Amino acid sequence: MQTSRLERVGPLAGIAAVLLTIVAVLMTSSDSPDFIDDAASITAYYEDDPGKLIGGYIADAFGTILLVVFAAALYVRLGGVRRGTLPPAAFGGAIGMCAMFLLYDMINLALSFRADEDGSVPADAAVLLNDLSFLVLGVGATMFAAVFVAFAGWSALGSGVLPRWLCYVSFLLALGLLIAPISWAFLPVLLVWVLVVSVLMWIHPGTADVAPPPAATTPA
Repeated sequence: MQTSRLERVGPLAGIAAVLLTIVAVLMTSSDSPDFIDDAASITAYYEDDPGKLIGGYIADAFGTILLVVFAAALYVRLGGVRRGTLPPAAFGGAIGMCAMFLLYDMINLALSFRADEDGSVPADAAVLLNDLSFLVLGVGATMFAAVFVAFAGWSALGSGVLPRWLCYVSFLLALGLLIAPISWAFLPVLLVWVLVVSVLMWIHPGTADVAPPPAATTPA
């Protein structure tokens, strides 16, 4: 019973992470500036309603924490280190991805707090940090996400933890996440992937089949 309850934590964390991310996007995406936008648009974004932005990016940060829990649960489902390098590589990619997501949130929170405190943000700093946040999200996070989903799909293809069709979708998603100019467009697909994997983990609890280690022998 205890094991069964613990197996439910990962899927629930994944679903909650997706929901918090959607809430965060709804709170922070209104009139958001584009990459390398002009200084006036960038400063106006942070100064118009900094309290709303603070709430949105904090929600996103909590979603990222839950995403780590989901990734850890998926790592266990894939068989962990006992199945070689594939599950650890997937988990490493997930940790890197979450670190990039959290850095993105912290950059935007810093600018939002400054706008809330002073009523304005320095234009030069806002432009530089806004551009950096786009690169962190659209290049750093997506590249680590590609490692995560590709190695998770590859590992699951051999273990049967996930359906074969989802493994192939994972490879296609990873390819899209690696195309830097449009990689950001695949982040919503990544959320759908996390949601689908979470639901499948909830419906079909269990870990990958792992061959038992060879029995120890004693010298004659």
